[in-house]
Amino acid sequence: MSKLFFADRIERTTPYSGVVKFTFRNFQTKISFAMYETIPGYKVKVKQVKYNGAYSTTNFGVDGKFLVAGANTTYTVTYGNGTSTGPENKVLVAADASSNSQTYLQSGTSIISAAQLGTTSSAATAEEAIAILPNPGNTTNLKFVIDYTLISEDTGEKIEVTNKSAEVPAAYCKWQANYAYKYIFKITDTDLDPITFDACVVTDEIGNQETITTVEEPSITTFAVTSSTDDTVVTGQNEYATGNVIYASVVKSGAVQTLSDSNAKLYTVTTSDATICPITEATVAAKQAGTSASQLTITAVSTGVTYETEVPDEIAGNTTKRTLSAMKWTAGASGTVYAVEFIDGTDKYYKIVRIQ
Repeated sequence: MSKLFFADRIERTTPYSGVVKFTFRNFQTKISFAMYETIPGYKVKVKQVKYNGAYSTTNFGVDGKFLVAGANTTYTVTYGNGTSTGPENKVLVAADASSNSQTYLQSGTSIISAAQLGTTSSAATAEEAIAILPNPGNTTNLKFVIDYTLISEDTGEKIEVTNKSAEVPAAYCKWQANYAYKYIFKITDTDLDPITFDACVVTDEIGNQETITTVEEPSITTFAVTSSTDDTVVTGQNEYATGNVIYASVVKSGAVQTLSDSNAKLYTVTTSDATICPITEATVAAKQAGTSASQLTITAVSTGVTYETEVPDEIAGNTTKRTLSAMKWTAGASGTVYAVEFIDGTDKYYKIVRIQ
């Protein structure tokens, strides 16, 4: 399968001679998985992952519908029409979804064997990419159940967490030939959803990448530049330094949301008892809803918050801007904890940002 290539179509409109150049595309799809954690004061070790109805203590794996090569596999080759099916004359290849499918996929050993997971999305513990047949018509979600251990970095105390699940909607699992898909999962201290699908990084056939953040609920993503005059971009973190200029954006159902003071707010949060009531997305949500978390004090940030339509480029920094709707503010003193709030109708969503 890895050696199966198809060429884009070349239409001859006038006579020509000489060398004819073809663009060949690999038929296979590559997918990989990664996982990281953002729990302050703890490191996370994955204990076992459940897929195909049973636990594995060796391999990471997921349930779904995966097409594999076999004697009865059939392939359909078509070409783009320049409109709904894609670029004109680009080869499009799909395998027969009714044959040679399996309901689970074993990945690798990196996640389970790691002494602790990475702590940012950019440094997530990752499995090697594996090849499957493309399946752009897939309608089955990816899912798994996981057990993991929280290990205190101060005392070594262990807390066992069991039977937590994560799922990737089928809309993000429509695998195309010659593309690579990396699914990133995040373990947090959020009580309601301790493990979530965080992002899907899609790499196309010419190396361009697109990162699609979590889809089931609005996802709040932050990054920063070191200062208003320093180009250094800081990404993939929930913690920043004093003086960093921080940007927060929101993706809902795969689309970036336009932010303003009517649907996005910034607060500082303190707690009178971090043991009874730590500052997390869940406790802030409970406090704002008036249901619990009385130990928290939440104060609106009334000055210094702006809503931008352009932000620093993540590669070029301040010298180049890219279009993105985002909330912007400058990080305060060390130890400050912020809560970014996104309001979606009657629902509210939060992201905690800590200043080192």
